[in-house]
Amino acid sequence: MRRLLVPLLAVLTVAGCWVPPEAYEPTLANEPLVEMYRVASPVPAPAEGRRQWVFTDRESGVVAEGNKLASVDFETGLVRWMKTLPGNYAATSANRPMVLEGHLVLPGRDGSVRVMSRWSGDPAWERRSPGGRITVAGSGPEAIVVHTRCDERGCDLTALLLESGRQVWKVSTTERVTLTEGLIAVGRKTIVARSPLDGRTLWTINTPPGPMPVLKPSLYRLAVITPPSGPDCRITLRGFESGTQVWRQNLRSCDFDPTLDGLNLPEPGRVTVLDEYHGTFRVKHLNPGEQLVTADLAWSPTGGYRIWREFPESIGVPAPDDGRPWGLKAGSGWLLASGPGVVFYDFSRGMRRNFGGATAFHLHGSNRLIYQVGDQLVGLGAVRPPS
Repeated sequence: MRRLLVPLLAVLTVAGCWVPPEAYEPTLANEPLVEMYRVASPVPAPAEGRRQWVFTDRESGVVAEGNKLASVDFETGLVRWMKTLPGNYAATSANRPMVLEGHLVLPGRDGSVRVMSRWSGDPAWERRSPGGRITVAGSGPEAIVVHTRCDERGCDLTALLLESGRQVWKVSTTERVTLTEGLIAVGRKTIVARSPLDGRTLWTINTPPGPMPVLKPSLYRLAVITPPSGPDCRITLRGFESGTQVWRQNLRSCDFDPTLDGLNLPEPGRVTVLDEYHGTFRVKHLNPGEQLVTADLAWSPTGGYRIWREFPESIGVPAPDDGRPWGLKAGSGWLLASGPGVVFYDFSRGMRRNFGGATAFHLHGSNRLIYQVGDQLVGLGAVRPPS
């Protein structure tokens, strides 16, 4: 019998039918949820009716809210380090920290910048500048922090090495511009892509007529979106590759929301979904009264929440008491504003947990759900049920 058992186990293992006990890892989707830790939160609860902190870096565990900045091991609840920021560097929805390489970049509201380690919180360098905005670009030894300062004559773009703060280049523009992701400067006349190495112009296109465009970069192409204008809510979308226009679409969308992931253009009764690479589109129908909550989730006061994209499916949870829908994808389920608080809903198992007074929800891997209640930080974990 023993001679037969060993080959049988080998066959089952290769076929994926058997997992050694030490390789088994519980997940939020399948296992009972228990409180793994409850500690004093190093940052305050979100303000402005938000359900997430102003900033969370999943890789290092750094979180920021107001003038508090901390690094948390979300697996164990251990607070690695904690800082109190000067008011100038306080984290708000309009003034968020940024990460690049192993550094944390804190923009000051007056144009100053402070750079510190993502891992230890130790300061690296700080530069005080009179006004302006901060962005980051590049990678490796060429990673930079760019300070943009504008007046009626145009803008000065000053690049500082991320590692040391040493100035590596400076260029001036003849028009006021806003610097966006990928070191692309958007002005009323032109849209210019610049090299992070020396600031030289890589390509230039004329800014399309109409309202100031919204840029949505993807892996290969840049979508330049002229927001809705005119009584018919006309919206023009153009796709560019290295400064060359490769597609254009004229559509209608009175409810264009640039904060949604992807190019989803809602209007009553339907959503136009645009392919960012090819410029082709398809129309997905919405139920009466539905609005988009995320790129995958819709909600209406009468129908509640529903997945609207590839495989439409309703989610049976009560509507939020305040009438403000909110959702966060959580593995095979969702965190959803419902009733007076938030619920954790899984499609295969239904409602898993109700969080009455909780805020600041965060998902860590597949086995931790973190939330803040009052001044406490709570980590829920998945545990394997006893056999």
